[in-house]
Amino acid sequence: NPLDGMSEGGALIWESDETADEDWERLPIWARTEILDKKIRVFTLSGFDVARKATKRADLQLRMQGNAFLGAFFKVSPLLQDFEISNEQFEEVVRNQYQKKFGKLGPAVVESNMEVMTQGFGRVTEIEVGELAAVDRSTLRGLPMLPLAALPTAESGEGCATCRSHPLPEGQ
Repeated sequence: NPLDGMSEGGALIWESDETADEDWERLPIWARTEILDKKIRVFTLSGFDVARKATKRADLQLRMQGNAFLGAFFKVSPLLQDFEISNEQFEEVVRNQYQKKFGKLGPAVVESNMEVMTQGFGRVTEIEVGELAAVDRSTLRGLPMLPLAALPTAESGEGCATCRSHPLPEGQ
């Protein structure tokens, strides 16, 4: 559960290249409920897209995706504002760290990492939190381990251990 342990007013960033409305619909009802209850801000980033544009090597794409999410983290967290760090100061510190870590591999590697990080910083998008009852296109709908609803069955009138609070969509 990526929401487990999140504080009220926290931020969730996840990989997506869909629209904001589609992203909200991809969240299962239990996640929407927690997001609304805890006033969690929800952001998306197409980190795979950023990484694929940076390199053709699959092993580096995974690393570059993480680098894009690093940029997204710094954009949505209050860290830069809390410490009154300008975007220019932030980029200078990151560039120095990349130079220290990747400088021996050449300036193109440093610049590529900077580009991916700044793309993540610039492309992270906050989605508007929608309605709890919006269409549920979540793929997180396996059989429940615990009952979601204790609804009486027609046969016995007793609760049902496998009843769902909403029906599975056709085709799932």
